Amino acid sequence: MAVEFITYQEKRLPVKLGYYTLKMMQKEHNTEMVDAQNQIELYEPLLFYALKQGHKVENIPFELTMEDMEMILDECFFEFAEIVPKFFPDDLLEKMMAGVEGKKVK
Repeated sequence: MAVEFITYQEKRLPVKLGYYTLKMMQKEHNTEMVDAQNQIELYEPLLFYALKQGHKVENIPFELTMEDMEMILDECFFEFAEIVPKFFPDDLLEKMMAGVEGKKVK
């Protein structure tokens, strides 16, 4: 999957979750994506790296900062949370989310 988009202040922002996003979450924040289910503030770096990669894939300059993520999520948290599972195969997502309630949105 290439990218999905979220809407913030009437602008479509490209989002891409994959190896880069997972690596940066682990490297820079010493956490796994699944930890965001219990620590809501982890959605901020998750979104940041997903936006950074999405902008790179779409060849769009990336000018957002980590500090911007709180305001972006305040407007489109549920939109972002809904697209996250689209980037992972069902069986991988089930393994990653073992013990966490919820199903992948199709």
